[in-house]
Amino acid sequence: TATLDISPPLSAGTYFWSITAKNGAGLLSAPKISDGIMVDATPPGSPEGVLVNGVPVNSPNRWNYARQYNISWTGPSDAAGIAGARVKLGGAQPAGNREGIFFAGSNAVDYPTPDIVNGGNPVWLWLEDNAGNAAPGSAIPVMLFYDDIRPASTAISAEFSKTNTVSVSFASSDEGAPDTGSGVKQT
Repeated sequence: TATLDISPPLSAGTYFWSITAKNGAGLLSAPKISDGIMVDATPPGSPEGVLVNGVPVNSPNRWNYARQYNISWTGPSDAAGIAGARVKLGGAQPAGNREGIFFAGSNAVDYPTPDIVNGGNPVWLWLEDNAGNAAPGSAIPVMLFYDDIRPASTAISAEFSKTNTVSVSFASSDEGAPDTGSGVKQT
């Protein structure tokens, strides 16, 4: 076993190695060509085209009652390819990669979050490539909306009717709407 350090450092690209061994009698092995190694020191850019549970992040219909979200994106392109995303719940834009939890996925991740509360919950999303490059400065804010409170409904009708037509009045409400509740969609 031998280790070889290349100096000066290699520029970005894919490199292949040809390796031979020589024994004490001077015989050479057949050359072994490596599978190649990608050198990429550039982190991916910001995620684009972000969807939460299949819905654009600027849509009013992105409420969820489960504490798990599928966050997907398109692009950007990266020489080493996207390995996954880092996600940070709340607070200021991350200053370091350790502030975010890594989730594997080339264009989508399932983000479980037991700490989410009713209403809008900001998260920061940034990408990491297969070479391990990630830049928290490229993180974008994404708002996750959560509502686990069932709407309240009432119905009022007369106790008796002397005709075959009956009037019924319905009323529905959603505690906390619009700040921490998703609102009544249908009665």
